[in-house]
Amino acid sequence: MRVNVRKALTTLGLAGFLLIGGFIVANSIDEELNPEIPPLLERLSRPVPEDGNAYYYMVGMWAGPETEDIVKAGIAVQEVLRERATQTPGVFLEERDYGALGYLDINIGDLSRCGSKDRPDCVRFMRERRQDYARAIAQNRRLLARYDRLFEHQIYLEPLLSGGPWSGNTIQLHRLYLADIVAQWDRGERQPALARLARAHDFWRRVASADASLLTRMIAITILDMDYHVLPVLMDDCGDCRALAESLSRLLSEFSSQELAMHAVFMREFAWMVQGISGINGERDEGLFGEGMEGFLLASFYKPNTTLNSLYDLHGRLAQAFSLPPRDYLAARPELEAYLARKSSPSLVDMYFNTVDSILAAIAIPDYRIYYERSFALEDRRRLIALRWRLRDEGIAADNIAAFLAGLDAEVYGSIATGKLPRYDADTGVLRFDYGEVNPELEMSVPL
Repeated sequence: MRVNVRKALTTLGLAGFLLIGGFIVANSIDEELNPEIPPLLERLSRPVPEDGNAYYYMVGMWAGPETEDIVKAGIAVQEVLRERATQTPGVFLEERDYGALGYLDINIGDLSRCGSKDRPDCVRFMRERRQDYARAIAQNRRLLARYDRLFEHQIYLEPLLSGGPWSGNTIQLHRLYLADIVAQWDRGERQPALARLARAHDFWRRVASADASLLTRMIAITILDMDYHVLPVLMDDCGDCRALAESLSRLLSEFSSQELAMHAVFMREFAWMVQGISGINGERDEGLFGEGMEGFLLASFYKPNTTLNSLYDLHGRLAQAFSLPPRDYLAARPELEAYLARKSSPSLVDMYFNTVDSILAAIAIPDYRIYYERSFALEDRRRLIALRWRLRDEGIAADNIAAFLAGLDAEVYGSIATGKLPRYDADTGVLRFDYGEVNPELEMSVPL
């Protein structure tokens, strides 16, 4: 009996030794780095031009009131961030980085509720709070003037930094800019008001389709969506809208597949993440895994090439999926979801052979789908607004709308996601795209 117990303990001990030994060996042998990664990182890490680049102007326009050379200020502030990012990768540009230059803060209080769930109708809210907006516009006149000049820039190129790109309070600033346009419209200055809106919209479309960060992309999409919440209300009282056709045509021009695609965005997201964990030169940040025994063990089992290859595969799949035409993407989405589920919940086998990579990969997977879906939903909103304009321009009565819709070209007025024409909901008075089983999470409607 004692012999059997001793034999069993010996077997268990040997099995444990082999298990631990195998774990140590498996997590000590790194892969060869994917040869596509170094040239990608090298290309994205090149300096971007300073002259005429809207990025540096956008950073600099928040500098104090005495600032004369906005681009020069933006470059100086960016250098402060660059230096700080060498000490702490992954930081974001902050007010303190402006230092002696000073900083123009914008705080519009509860006026920022415009566009929220309790205040979805921004134009109505702006008109109800006209005096409050007028005060906020007067207080931020310098910043608004700089913002107006931002739209003169034709290029937007972001440098790749370990630090995050600067957004400032751009969304609040744009909301105030829209309130200024609404006030101008209400004064009867309709042509110049709509021209300003079209100019800003053109700029943010350029930014949205630029080789920029995911954060910048989504700020641009949010701003463009804000424009499309304001535009239909202005069109309600434009009289003969044909007099404003030039600006309206710019505001309602179709988003191309190239504009919606996010391949460059997710390749940049990969490069930004790599810089945060290892830098372009491949040297691991010593503070990446923290201190103590846990940090020591994670650092000991870190396989940089394996992790970079894994992140490259993840972002490559995302970049490919989010560059498909919307209908093709929605058809491929279940396969992508299954892949992301495996990555975010690694198996015991994954954890055994690639411990650190499995942990880092799981951390790096938020719900990325919403970013692309919000992008192509913007095109569906544009189509509904364009159709709304046509219904009003042609004087289609409410009881004839359904028949009119049935005769439209689905490639022009149908949902970019489903290919189906919108329906008119007479009870709520809205034009609506039904996504049904294709994507029940999506919803798009525009009031008539």
